[in-house]
Amino acid sequence: MYKRDNYENNKLSSSVSLSSLELEIFQLLQSNDIEKICKYPYLLHSYTNKIYKFLKISTLEKLQPYIIPSIIRSIIGKNLTNVYGIWSIDDEPDGNKELFGYSLYPSASFFNHSCNPNLINIEKGAKIIFKLLKNIKKNEELCINYGNSINDDLEIRQKLLKKWFFDCLCERCVEEMNLKNAKK
Repeated sequence: MYKRDNYENNKLSSSVSLSSLELEIFQLLQSNDIEKICKYPYLLHSYTNKIYKFLKISTLEKLQPYIIPSIIRSIIGKNLTNVYGIWSIDDEPDGNKELFGYSLYPSASFFNHSCNPNLINIEKGAKIIFKLLKNIKKNEELCINYGNSINDDLEIRQKLLKKWFFDCLCERCVEEMNLKNAKK
């Protein structure tokens, strides 16, 4: 009995420390909250005010000092900026996948984007697994693709990536921009 209890306690401790690590990593994530509210003002009312009011009403008194608009806005911004889509299995008859929702994996949110990624993310139940698409060199950055824009042309990819609030300067985009500028 002791060994089993000890195992359960170690398992719980490991889970708690992993959760603490994920929370610490979450604090480091990019939010883009101000940019999002400037571009999408309805978010301020739709998300922030409603969620803020709900949390203010339902949160324990000792946690009330932490329920302030700037913290709520930052958390919502981090969520909107760093989530992964949860999609149906790829064997749909018409080839289309259905989006079921979103999940946030803080430790998986540090991969940068590339239109020519060397890494792909695969959902396995409640887990996300990353698989190399090609051999990489020592110290080479690991990059994923933030959307379904790999086969689109430069302008379409750039437009789709604007929702992530950055201009793509991956090797592929830079080469295509240089070719486009050389033709002018």
